Amino acid sequence: MIEKPERFATLASLFQQAEVQLKQAEEIDRNLTIPAVNELRYVAFHLIRALSEQGRDGFDSDIERAENHAKRAIYDATEASILALLEKAEVYQLEFRSLECTTEVLPNYVDLLKRLESARRGIAQVRATEEHYLNRQQYYPEVLGYISGLRDLVATLEQADPLIRMKSRKRAVHFYLMVASLVAAILGILISLALFLLQ
Repeated sequence: MIEKPERFATLASLFQQAEVQLKQAEEIDRNLTIPAVNELRYVAFHLIRALSEQGRDGFDSDIERAENHAKRAIYDATEASILALLEKAEVYQLEFRSLECTTEVLPNYVDLLKRLESARRGIAQVRATEEHYLNRQQYYPEVLGYISGLRDLVATLEQADPLIRMKSRKRAVHFYLMVASLVAAILGILISLALFLLQ
């Protein structure tokens, strides 16, 4: 077996980064991690091949492949997290648009929407930078801050959702009761008027 501790240290660091991103993606949605987990399977495959290689060239080649798969796992988990969080935030944005008590429950709702738009623009800007988007090692640190901000934003929307819906239902029921009362009053007046005129 060939001893190259620095290569293993790099691979171990990449693997740890991938694991952190996998756990975060899993917290958002368990299904998001499947592509990244597959990449980590390839890491294990190439690591085992490297350890069983007798020649230096085969070792270096397999360790490099393992590192590339670890980088891809980091990227896949990071990208899946971003896409899922943006999608969740956008669903809430569409649903809350038609509910009148959104700003009553979330007085800072407009600020949350501004933060969402800022995150969208920032992520789009990183993606537009070919150097960052094509080099996963540069892309990953650039978008990490957006994941944290989006997680907080989505958590706020998730917590407010039941209260917003409950208040909206109460208002709708109150409105329908008022309309029904008004219709009943008008009908009562019309019936009274008709009975008065018939006498």
